Amino acid sequence: MATGSGIGTTSAFAVSGSWTVLWKYDCAALGGPGPFDFEGHTTDGSATGIYGPAQLGTGGSGVLHYTDVGTFVLVVNSQCNWALLVASP
Repeated sequence: MATGSGIGTTSAFAVSGSWTVLWKYDCAALGGPGPFDFEGHTTDGSATGIYGPAQLGTGGSGVLHYTDVGTFVLVVNSQCNWALLVASP
């Protein structure tokens, strides 16, 4: 699990086949709504086409499913507290 506040990057992870990202964010510390999104990159920084939920609000959570294969990092764009968990079956 990766957690943070504001902009951040997860550790690299390797996946092969189906995988999911469980995500949540909470903007209570901001006192109002804030953005939350993430995108996937290869370990050399190249964009992958893996995109997150593009939220704007006081908080939320969800599960996204992917089938991309390789080693990736997720780059989070937020002003809020957040957590991501990558899981593969």
